[in-house]
Amino acid sequence: MHEHGDYHPQTYVDSFGSWDGALQAAGLDPDDIGKKIPDLELLSELQRLAEEFGRPPKKSEMADHSKYSGTTYKERFGSWNNALQEAMLDTRTYSDRELLQELRQLATDLDQTPRQKDMAEHGKYAPVTYYRRFNSWTAALEEADLNPRENQQHGSNPSLSENRTHHDRTNEPTTSDGEHSTGAMNEVVTPEAFARTYNNQSYDDPWTAVEQYHRVKAYTADHPNKGSTAVANALDLPRSRIRPWMEDDARPDCLRGIQTAEEYGWLPLTVDASVFPAFNTLVAWIFSSGSIDEDRVVPSFVVDNEAAKARVTKTLADLGLDARTVREGDHSRATELVPASDASILGRILTALGAPHGKKIRDLELPSYLGAAPPSVRDEFVDVYLLNRGQTRDETDTITVHEERSSEYLEELAALFRQISGGTISVSGQNVIISAEAARNLYGKFGPPWA
Repeated sequence: MHEHGDYHPQTYVDSFGSWDGALQAAGLDPDDIGKKIPDLELLSELQRLAEEFGRPPKKSEMADHSKYSGTTYKERFGSWNNALQEAMLDTRTYSDRELLQELRQLATDLDQTPRQKDMAEHGKYAPVTYYRRFNSWTAALEEADLNPRENQQHGSNPSLSENRTHHDRTNEPTTSDGEHSTGAMNEVVTPEAFARTYNNQSYDDPWTAVEQYHRVKAYTADHPNKGSTAVANALDLPRSRIRPWMEDDARPDCLRGIQTAEEYGWLPLTVDASVFPAFNTLVAWIFSSGSIDEDRVVPSFVVDNEAAKARVTKTLADLGLDARTVREGDHSRATELVPASDASILGRILTALGAPHGKKIRDLELPSYLGAAPPSVRDEFVDVYLLNRGQTRDETDTITVHEERSSEYLEELAALFRQISGGTISVSGQNVIISAEAARNLYGKFGPPWA
């Protein structure tokens, strides 16, 4: 205040009796000063106001309609527009003509079809604006009469060129045949992201195996009389890699997994897909009372009562899977449910969604999709989390969640609980404490977590 404010701190002490008294008179909590507000909470507030106003909020409106100031967003995200973009909100209403003209101008400047990375570094608009307006980057390019495939033709090595292109377009909807679809921007797991849950020592990026497989299939379809040696030479690929694809009808493991997931209707996965609520439930269960085996990528869900068992069983059934019980009756270890089939495929989808894979590290982070997810998704995530982790005392209505995690994770978790409950949530040591008021608000939504 002394360095940046208009008044000396002593003026506030003289007028309000103390510095804390001045903060409280201004509607500020002295205990919150100095604490970092989680990004998730700040961005969710922008989304709440956008839903209330029917448009992105203005910086000048924050003082009257939000507990956070526009300055807070500027300091955290660099600018007000950056904050809106992070919250997946357009910074202003651009016409289609303006957006498409910028794509064409950038293509002229670069002498090639621009990538998302090019737009972010050199363009006037953020790539997310094109997603919101045209549903995908590819669709925007096509609308601008630009060739989405042109980038793949640059460079002397086709495989390297294609690999770069797909790295730059990892968020665009795709299918197992390598084609980019015109799916909605709310896609949260793409085939590329799924492929990258595999560990293949032959590739730095497992998605490259899918690309190379389709290149081989396309080439052999045009040259049916060429053998594996000729095809390998033509495509500059190892013969030992492509021969099984040509002669034994083999496929890369990650492609086989993608195709299985597509058969279940799990890929590409969007937040408005009918199966997404089930995936969200299972991700929350992995965070709060489950695990994904590091080597086999098989998820397991701890169920300590019949209600929990029934809930997980139904959730798996919603995804087309049966449940298998592990260690039931073993009083020394918790009872778990695992998928009876295609368990690793499910585990990889959950991993791509942000569920912890292997040993849960201290610096855990909540799934990124929660930031822009509908309220019902966050409600379900919190409900499951408290069902498994919430603890109460007989003499109080507060709920405590104990986590041996980093302070950043605890603050992030508290921010999520605060969004759902609308009440006071605090962090003390390794505990997130939900006040009696907040707990009663949650009871109205879910019922007590132990019920």
